[in-house]
Amino acid sequence: GQKFDIELDTASSSLHVPTAMAGKLDISTLRADLSRGEFRAELMAGDVTRHISGRLFSVTEIPVLQKPLRAGDIIRAEDVVYIDMQSADISASMVVDAEKLIGQTPRRGVPALKPVNLSDITQPMAVKKGAVVTMTLTSGMIALTAQGRAQDNGAVGDVIRVINTSSNQSI
Repeated sequence: GQKFDIELDTASSSLHVPTAMAGKLDISTLRADLSRGEFRAELMAGDVTRHISGRLFSVTEIPVLQKPLRAGDIIRAEDVVYIDMQSADISASMVVDAEKLIGQTPRRGVPALKPVNLSDITQPMAVKKGAVVTMTLTSGMIALTAQGRAQDNGAVGDVIRVINTSSNQSI
């Protein structure tokens, strides 16, 4: 079930097959040493036999954007596709779970079909600096509301400063 990329050794990088045998290539033996990342195989096309060897690289599917998105765009499930990437090239800063992309927004433009770093995305802005907001304080059966002006940008769950428009006090 694991996917691998292979890199042939230069000595075994080509196999000339008679035109009549094109598309009729068989692997008669295959030996892989996953701990060393190496393989050896015997290929046969009719009466032509060739021994090849090379390196094996484990591959992992990672989510990427199928089209470029700009800051402020919301990433939806249909914006996400998967590419294969050599596992050794995946860094801890890359998004490897599509759920961490969906619902987020790029901090700046993010290209299509390239790995997305966690630092490239953020929660979408829910309140823009200078916007008029309604503040609500609820305690038991009592709810007080007042209008204010946001002093900071903020995403859902962020704490921002607000100026009460009636009293000019910062909250």
